[in-house]
Amino acid sequence: MAIATGIEEISEGVWSWHGFDDATRTEFFSTAVLAEDGLVILDPILSSTEALNRLGKISPVAAIVLTNGNHSRA
Repeated sequence: MAIATGIEEISEGVWSWHGFDDATRTEFFSTAVLAEDGLVILDPILSSTEALNRLGKISPVAAIVLTNGNHSRA
């Protein structure tokens, strides 16, 4: 299972994190976007507690969106 170690703000109000999954030999990416009602998280993967706490201080999660029905995420 892919676990990210950090979260990077790639643009104002947009964060990204990623991790490599050895089992599938795939790099998985997740994104959070700050919307009016809170954070919208796209295809979340596990992240370190420190990184998740950083997002939690910004805003509560308003929605989680999975864009691929062929896999499950954290």
